[in-house]
Amino acid sequence: MAERIGWIDFAKGVAIILVVWGHTVTDVDVNKFFAAFRMPFFFVMAGFLLNLDKWGGGRKLQRFFGETR
Repeated sequence: MAERIGWIDFAKGVAIILVVWGHTVTDVDVNKFFAAFRMPFFFVMAGFLLNLDKWGGGRKLQRFFGETR
C-alpha cells in the first residue's frame, strides 16, 4: 500500500468539514462566502488522488468520454 500524504488528508478533511458546515449553517452571508470555493476545493483535493494506472492508463476513460486517437 502506498504511503499516505498528510497534507492532502488534512486538506480533504477541511474541505469535508466546510461542505458539511455549509449544509447546516443558517447564516446566509457566511454560507455564500464559503459556497464560492468549498466544493471546487474538495474536487481539487480529490483529484490529487486520481490514479490513472488503476483505470488502464487513462485509455478506458478516454473511450468513455469519446476521445479516439
